[in-house]
Amino acid sequence: MRAVIISIAALAVPFLASQWSTEASNSVLVWVVALIPAFLLAYYRGWQGAATALAAAMATLASSNVVLVLRGGSLDELWLLGLISGFIALSLGLGWLSEALHAKREAAELVALTDELTALPNRRRIRMYLDQLLAEGRREQLAIVLFDLDNFKAYNDDHGHPAGDVILCKFAEVLTAVTPATGMAARYGGEEFMAVLSYCDERS
Repeated sequence: MRAVIISIAALAVPFLASQWSTEASNSVLVWVVALIPAFLLAYYRGWQGAATALAAAMATLASSNVVLVLRGGSLDELWLLGLISGFIALSLGLGWLSEALHAKREAAELVALTDELTALPNRRRIRMYLDQLLAEGRREQLAIVLFDLDNFKAYNDDHGHPAGDVILCKFAEVLTAVTPATGMAARYGGEEFMAVLSYCDERS
């Protein structure tokens, strides 16, 4: 919403200036200023599609001005107003769509790397984390702890799977609470859990 307000305010500046000055209405530079806030917002918010569209808009306006000057023509402020408004609307739409797609992708990645029952990272996520630590050369101060809940199958058989799920969730809560922020706890599979402790040795 702020992007829309700032863009409209920037667009109003050259439009009002063109009403007071004929020279301003014939200067494409005045109108290009209207695109700068939208371009900066798009760029710094990571809206790559919007930023590209706005850059294309600036190039189009500059090229149009060159062609008009060579032909001895002048710029029509209403034409410029419509063109710039269209580019800003298109760019903001592309930016919104891009952010929505990125959010959906991040949500899908989170689901793929998270255990559904315990909400802990799953085996794939913990292995990615471990590979990252090893790639960074942090082998000396690294500890890997494996947990296997004893007699869990018998507990499931006696009390049912819902009761077993409660045990797994409770253990996940405890493991998360005692795992340092520099490490990562995960459900490795079934009743198996893993904790990767960075900056930690066997004594710690």
